[in-house]
Amino acid sequence: MSKIHIVKQGDTLSKLAKKYGFNNWRKIYDHSDNAELRQKRTNPNILYPGDKVFIPDKTLMDESDETEKRHTFRIKKDKLWLRIFLKGFCDDQQFSGKPYRLRVKNQIFEGTTDSDGMLEHEIPSGTNTGMLIIEDKEYSLKIGHLDPIDTVTGWQARLNNLGYNAGKVNGKSNNQTFSAIEEFQCDHDLKVDGIAGSNTQTKLEEVHGC
Repeated sequence: MSKIHIVKQGDTLSKLAKKYGFNNWRKIYDHSDNAELRQKRTNPNILYPGDKVFIPDKTLMDESDETEKRHTFRIKKDKLWLRIFLKGFCDDQQFSGKPYRLRVKNQIFEGTTDSDGMLEHEIPSGTNTGMLIIEDKEYSLKIGHLDPIDTVTGWQARLNNLGYNAGKVNGKSNNQTFSAIEEFQCDHDLKVDGIAGSNTQTKLEEVHGC
């Protein structure tokens, strides 16, 4: 039975597809009743608490085959990938070719970052948290918790991820937040006014990668 899902912190289309029994998140996202959502949230895995997502009825698929014989059907499911770029705040701090350990749910992945300091792994759908261990340091991961760039929490989180200390990701701006914005603007030849306007948001999203 179809319904309206009200997004909570950490929800993504991939997680909602798993929750409601769809093997492909596009069956939800591309539904005509989600046209307004698509226009507002161009990245299906960056939603915002309070967003409304229409969950359609699941459709049955008929297949014709011989009776009294065993038949095998394979369902292609979407893969969920976690990509992390590690960059030092200083030019002499590089993360290329570094061994790491990534723990998500009950799985542990080990590897080495590539020449750009990137690591990439397919992870179980529905994953909310993880832990990255690299150079004897542990980093807690909140997977799917990044808010849209046009929200205060969205640019606060991106500034923090890029090494600009914007303080707590709580949707409240203070002097620490303004200083982080000014520092980012100065580093990227933007008007330095401490305001996360459209130009600053666009550049912040570009530098952050999403």
